[in-house]
Amino acid sequence: MVSSGSPPLLLTNYRGGGIGDFGLTLEAHLRARLNGLTTEETSIDGRGSLGQATRAAVHPGLLIVNLGLTAWGRSGPRNLVGFTAIGTHRALGYPTKVIVHHAIEIFDLRETGYEVSPLVLKGAHLALAQVKDCELIVFSPRLRDMLADLYGARRLWLVPHPGELGRKRVSGTTPGRAKVVHAGYWAPYKGIDRFIEIAGRMKDRAEFVLVGRPHSALSSDTGFRQKVDEWTALGQRAGVRMTGFLSHAELDDEFSTLTVGLLPYTSVSGASSSFNLFAERGIPVVATDLPEFRYLETLGAGVLIAPPTVDGLSSAIARLLDDRELWLALSKRQVEFVEKFSWDRFVGTLLAAPVGPHTAGSNPPGA
Repeated sequence: MVSSGSPPLLLTNYRGGGIGDFGLTLEAHLRARLNGLTTEETSIDGRGSLGQATRAAVHPGLLIVNLGLTAWGRSGPRNLVGFTAIGTHRALGYPTKVIVHHAIEIFDLRETGYEVSPLVLKGAHLALAQVKDCELIVFSPRLRDMLADLYGARRLWLVPHPGELGRKRVSGTTPGRAKVVHAGYWAPYKGIDRFIEIAGRMKDRAEFVLVGRPHSALSSDTGFRQKVDEWTALGQRAGVRMTGFLSHAELDDEFSTLTVGLLPYTSVSGASSSFNLFAERGIPVVATDLPEFRYLETLGAGVLIAPPTVDGLSSAIARLLDDRELWLALSKRQVEFVEKFSWDRFVGTLLAAPVGPHTAGSNPPGA
């Protein structure tokens, strides 16, 4: 390993999506610990991609990478060049830590929001293969295993998506109508159709709120925009209140009364950052029975797993609305979960501990 006194370089995804917003929080926590951190943010239209790739490849120090598979837009060649530059940085002997949010093989291609051709599939696999020898950080056991089995990655750290300490917590006792909230960027796999149908059934039990906006990278697709129009019309008829994007302070106000988070996803391609919006505030979550949510449950999160049907999810919501002791017990678990897997601990370990050889379920020291 080449040693260097150069400050770390953070190469991060353009904002306007979950990965980019993760990068904004990561940058803030890194700057609180490091002097001289340099940040390169990609562009959705690929502007400056060659220069960023060059700077990343030859940076004489730690490179921290937070990218999605379309970090430089929908251009396969641009993204391949970018990921190759990251692999080159590692090949030159410099420390290279890559936060991997997705692999193309993990997606349900019917739910990506845009057409994925065989050529794109091969290109996305080839791009991610360029970083397989770097130190990889993942938030999903399924993704960890996929990177090990399909890509041959051996330096893997599995940890749940970190949560922010110090958010305003929901007590569950504030007067007002109960709320059931779906939060995050709109995409087909997030089960928005299910949420709207459940809202129509249960609108007499609680107020249903859809927080977020359509994903910026998908919004250029005509079919996705038509789907957004359909969701909007159906939601209005079902009585769903659609808030658009909310800041953290606005979320605190929105989550003031008894609240249940609802994540009725039909699939998950990595971690759900939306889950942490609720966990950080001590809000129990009803989630579809998927491996990624089961993983959080086993780690102690306050999540109530439900069958992937409208009936199953509706029953779980009703149970939480009716059973205050259960709500409080799961709320307590959420608080403890975030304290255990906080952003402070995540960044401390990211900077201090090398990612060792892959063994199922293993984490670096201090994780």
